[in-house]
Amino acid sequence: MNIVLIGSGNVAWNLGRLLVHHQHTIVQVIGRNQHTASALAYELNTYSANHISILDLTADLYILAVQDSAITEIAKELKGLQKPVVHTSGALSMEVLKECGENYGVFYPLQSLVYGTKNLPEIPFLVQASNPSFNHFLTTLGDSLQSRVQTVKDTDKIAIHVAAVLVNNFTTHLYQLAFDWCTKKNLDFKLLLPLIKNSVLKITEQQEDNLISPAAFQTGPAIRNDLETIKMHEVLLAEESYLLTLYQLMTKGIQQKS
Repeated sequence: MNIVLIGSGNVAWNLGRLLVHHQHTIVQVIGRNQHTASALAYELNTYSANHISILDLTADLYILAVQDSAITEIAKELKGLQKPVVHTSGALSMEVLKECGENYGVFYPLQSLVYGTKNLPEIPFLVQASNPSFNHFLTTLGDSLQSRVQTVKDTDKIAIHVAAVLVNNFTTHLYQLAFDWCTKKNLDFKLLLPLIKNSVLKITEQQEDNLISPAAFQTGPAIRNDLETIKMHEVLLAEESYLLTLYQLMTKGIQQKS
């Protein structure tokens, strides 16, 4: 399939490489940042442009892999395109693209994607489409990438987006807080890496065949109602009001779930 990739950031970088890896052709990369657009185009063996006015009109699909705040503006520039077009946002409705033509939708990669990474991660795709025929088109595209593909409604998509923020963005923030704490206390954060890996491994391995609540693997003073240890931790955290508040909130949440 011939595809125009609009965007040159995190999502565009990874999605473009995934598409090319599975024998699709990126005929053009459009990005406002000339440097990153050119670098991505070079990576994908194609050429770049800096403005929609230079859009290649021969493609089979146009993918808007840009920040949510830019999608509506670009959609206006694509008004009347009459070519299949999707965006990759987990938060925005596909209806922002309805003026582009008959076939529009969402091709949302449910993954944390970072610019410049060497290895392609496993990427499930959530799909929405303006009509059944285009839904089949997008599902077939997802299948060609050897990815798990699921058709969803707007309400489901934004709900899974919230869940993604919880398991990825919030968890990464917790890792950073632990990193900062270890740095302040002159401790080796690397000592925690086996714990992090094992925690993720336990949850992901058990979910392969059976749907098991992550609470089944919960350990620590909160689940044991170890009030003495909890108090010791709170005394140590008294110098860090944000961490203390977060610790108490998490402790209460774990206890209520147990």
